Amino acid sequence: MAPEVIAGASAEAGYNVKADIWSLGITAIELAEGQPPNAGLHPMRAIFLIPTLPAPKLSEPAKWSDGFIDFVQQCLQKDANLRPDAEALLAHPFVVQGGEAQVRAAQRRW
Repeated sequence: MAPEVIAGASAEAGYNVKADIWSLGITAIELAEGQPPNAGLHPMRAIFLIPTLPAPKLSEPAKWSDGFIDFVQQCLQKDANLRPDAEALLAHPFVVQGGEAQVRAAQRRW
């Protein structure tokens, strides 16, 4: 859950598409590492700590490309106003390069 949602900020700063971007970053970490950040904490404790702890990061960044690390960091900007929207993330090099790789793979199959 995004920090601004937990903090109960005003309606325009609470749940919106920027909160979904935060969730995308958390999901990316979970897919990469097999568990979400703070998985060792009781879920309610983890939720209450999200607004006060620094943004989660990949625990072993050496395993991942610079593009993936930056993508996750962009998604997990604590300040929702600094967090990119979906359109900006679609132009992120990690996404663009992944799309190009998919096109190349599809072309090899033809």
